[in-house]
Formats: sequence, C-alpha cells, structure tokens
Amino acid sequence: MAALISTTSTTLLQHNHHTVCFSPLKTTTPYTIFLSTNRFKSNYINSIKCNAFLDNNIIPKELLLELDYTLVKFQSVTEDLSGLQKWGFLAFAGLAWIYLTARPGVLVGAIDAYLMAPIQMVLDSLFGRRSLKGSDFVIGDKLGEGSFGVVYSGVLVPRNVNSAEEKIQKSGNKIKGKVLTKLDPKAKDKVILKKVKVGIEGAKEFGEYEEWFNYRLSRAAPETCAKFLGSFVADKTNSLFTKGGKWLVWKFEGGRSLADYITDRNFPSNLESVMFRRALQGIDSSKRDALIIKQIMRQMVTSLKKIHDTGIVHRDIKPANLVVTKQGQIKLIDFGSATDLRIGKNYVPIFNPLDPDYCPPELYVLPEETTSLPPEPIAAFLSPILWQLKSPDLFDMYSAGIILLQMAIPTLRSASALKNFNLELRNCGYNLKKWRGFTRGRFDFQILDEDSGRGWDLATKLISKRNSPASGRLSAAAALRHPYFLLGGDQAAVVLSKLSFSTR
Repeated sequence: MAALISTTSTTLLQHNHHTVCFSPLKTTTPYTIFLSTNRFKSNYINSIKCNAFLDNNIIPKELLLELDYTLVKFQSVTEDLSGLQKWGFLAFAGLAWIYLTARPGVLVGAIDAYLMAPIQMVLDSLFGRRSLKGSDFVIGDKLGEGSFGVVYSGVLVPRNVNSAEEKIQKSGNKIKGKVLTKLDPKAKDKVILKKVKVGIEGAKEFGEYEEWFNYRLSRAAPETCAKFLGSFVADKTNSLFTKGGKWLVWKFEGGRSLADYITDRNFPSNLESVMFRRALQGIDSSKRDALIIKQIMRQMVTSLKKIHDTGIVHRDIKPANLVVTKQGQIKLIDFGSATDLRIGKNYVPIFNPLDPDYCPPELYVLPEETTSLPPEPIAAFLSPILWQLKSPDLFDMYSAGIILLQMAIPTLRSASALKNFNLELRNCGYNLKKWRGFTRGRFDFQILDEDSGRGWDLATKLISKRNSPASGRLSAAAALRHPYFLLGGDQAAVVLSKLSFSTR
C-alpha cells in the first residue's frame, strides 16, 4: 500500500508507476490523502480530505521520503498477499511489537546490551571515567560496614593537584596513614566509596554485580539511584588499601539514609523542610506527618516501578538502603543483592542474604523449583512470560509495605519492636487485618487511618502473601494507582513549596 499526499504545493516522486506527492504542509492548508491498493489500483482510489495544522518545519522532507520508502517496501513485500493475509501480517507485527516491548522489555534490553552499553564504555574511556585510581581520592571517615564491603566518605582530588597526599598537605588536615581523619565540609567533589572485602567468600562477585547494576541503571533509570562514578583496583597495600582489592565510587548525594531519620524521635517532622523545602503552614501535625510519609512512599514506589520495568529486582529494600538527598529525593542504594530477571543476572535460586525484618514470606524472588534460568538470549526472549506468571517484582513491594508501616506507626521503629511484629504477623498467616485484631501491643494507627483509611488499605495490599487470592500483593504500578496516592496532597505541597522557594 502506498500513500499519496497532494496539496497546492507538491514535490513529485515516482515509485513503481505510483505518483507520491509530498507537501510542505503549510498551516491550515487542506490536503487530500489518496489510498490505493493493488487490488483496485487500476480504477479505484479512496480519498480522505482533512485539514493540516502543521508548520513547514515540523515534518522534515527527509522523514516524508523515508515514510514513502517504507510504504513502498511494504507494498512490494505484500503485493502477492490477499487482503485477509495482509491484515494477518499486520496483526502478527502488532502482537510481536507488544510482546517485545512488554515488561521487562526484550527490545529495550537488547538495545541497551548491544548498543548503549558499548557506547557508554567508549565514552567513559574517552573521558577517563574508566581509569580511576586510588590516588584520585582522599578517603575520609568510615560510614558503615556490611558482610561484603566497607563504606567511606571521601573527596575527589582536583585535576590540578597531583596526588591525594598533596591535597591533604594543602588542606592542612592531619592524617593517619593514608586516611584523612576529617574532610573539609565545604568540599564540592564529595564522594562515597565502598571497599569490597578481600578474602570473604562471595565478596568479589558481590562487587562485580553491584558495579554491573549501577552501570545498567545509570543508563536505564539514572534518577532512581546515586550517580555512579566508576571503580578502581588498588595497586598497592597499606593500612587502607589491599592490592588487587576493588573500590566502587559514587557521587555524594546525601549523608543520611531514611533509617537515620526514622530512628530520630522527631520523625517524620525532621524531614519536613527537606522534602518540601519549607514548613507546611495551616496543616495540623497529624496531616503534616501523613503528607511527609506519603511523599517518601511515592518516591520510593516510583523508583521501584522504574527498576522493575527494566527487569531488575532490588531484593534488599529497607530504610538503610534509601538515601535522602539535600533536594528531598529518595534514592536507592546497595544493589549487590539485586537480580536482573530479564537475563538471569545474579540469580541464585536458594541464595538469601536478605534482612529478615523486611523480607517477604516467600523468601526467594522466584519459586524454589525455579532452579536455573536458560542462557541469556533465551531468558531475555522469554522474560515477559516469566514476569507475567511469577511476578518477581512483588518481592520488593512487601518490603515497601513494611517501611510504610514503620514510618506511620512510631512504636514499630525500633529493631526489637519490628522483630516482634514479624513474629506476630507470621502467626497470623501474614494477614495484616488479622494481626491488627490479634496484637496486644499499643500501636497508633492515626496516620494510616487518615482519609478514610487509605494508608491502611495500601499497607494491607502490600504486606500479604504474594499469591493470596483474597488480597494479592500490589505491583509498584498498581500501588501508584491506589487511592492513597491519587489524592495527591503531598504533590500539591511539593508544587507549592517550589513556587514559594522560587519567589524568594
């Protein structure tokens, strides 16, 4: 089938004895579209008249030429087919497109793996982001330690300074070995560094996977996590470095995690000025706290939706792995336990390194009988079926529900209270409504019961068994459509705070 477009001013092209007319498409100039087929091309032409409200520059001539070429090629391929066969061909093409673009994205994933990833590597190499060295950084205080890594604060050494030692000498700070005991709080190039432990079983693989996932998300969903700057391997051994040990580096996004804020007795009001950039006026304290918590939940669930759309399941969602930036953004960190179930990256069926306080009852991201996934190309092609049947993304959503409960109920914010809650919940068959009637603890449900109990209803639909027929767990996309978020009071507060901030 070829399209013939005619107007007052036209450019004529000839293709297989068909006249194809293109217009500069002047504003409000009427044009006629003629559709011809092989079946009736000798005598019959359907015409459809319409008005075009397009500027001359909106559709380039080259695009129209390409469209004509595509239509002519389609005609040559289907010229021997009957009308029914042509419709079948179009239906098949449409279904194939829907399948290839369905979550977690076979087509997008292939483009990322075979095009975007190599381009990123080349660009990073050209700009020196893949050639970091230990001497490029001043290492500061130890911030935390996990099973496979140790986290430090740090500063990126400016290009006009030859080494970290020179930077230290210029700053005048005292040092202990190679570690700067106190960083300049005014330093602009702050970073976070993670030293992957050496000699610990699984630590090396953990570091490699975390690096892979950070590069992947820097292309697919950069707004969900801290900006990843790259990695380096230590070339010498001293009090801090171990030769051959890997270090991962991120841009400093914020010095405190959600866990740091939650354990503060003033939570959630201690986040009011961070999330909204000002104090919320004319709102009572209970509703103000509810808006703050809702904004945190909205950002967290939105980030989860974005990583799930790429095929990635975090598997270790908890307050300690949510960084609060100075701009009031909630960002995911620590992807060492993540798995990409589009291609089976970091998928070990019975591996469970997760925090039991936030882990769902199924324990594993896929059923235990899923012992392995096929090779990457086959796994990628079959991934839409896997996600439709197994819903692995719901693993993270249970953890999100626990975080909602912790934020909204003050007495659940301590580690001991959370462990006791999980024990009671398990005895109630992971039925949150049943637990509320069963527990003897004194819990304040006021925030969850606001707005006709929408917060409580969302919690019950996140904290449940994955395949429960009564209240199946919501996906991130479904959760964002829940009435709890649709009211948008937190979003309105954000907009108003930005307007107020911009007029100052």
